[in-house]
Amino acid sequence: MHSIATAFTTDFLSKDRDSESLLKLAKRITLVLGVLGTVSAIYIASQDSKNLWDILMGYVGLILGTLGGLFTLAIFTNRTASVHAWTGVIVAAAVLYYVKFHTEAHPLIIGAIGTVTCFLSGWIASLIIPAQTKNLDGLTWTKLNQN
Repeated sequence: MHSIATAFTTDFLSKDRDSESLLKLAKRITLVLGVLGTVSAIYIASQDSKNLWDILMGYVGLILGTLGGLFTLAIFTNRTASVHAWTGVIVAAAVLYYVKFHTEAHPLIIGAIGTVTCFLSGWIASLIIPAQTKNLDGLTWTKLNQN
């Protein structure tokens, strides 16, 4: 919860904010995530299922699959801008919704589907949609040793 709140406030909300307000916001986000985690745990425990682990991994895969695809996209591509990353996230979310609720796919495959879908759709978007990228020196695989 803390790492998600830190990443979110640092990567998306840090512009034009001081560190004290960011810390307060991160604490609130952590609290909200904690409440959501507790409610989710209660919901999953109330399900009449003999294999709660598979159910939990299915829901975790919905979030972490997309996040893994986003990190993979950022690390292994040079032409990706935020519009491409958001395209990957939105496409992956739609695909994962369909796979989770409209197919009989095993819950453990959902994370892999999210990772591949987010990466491929973001990369294809970077080939189609022109956008200026930020300085990536030292941040991507191919630019790791460039100064």
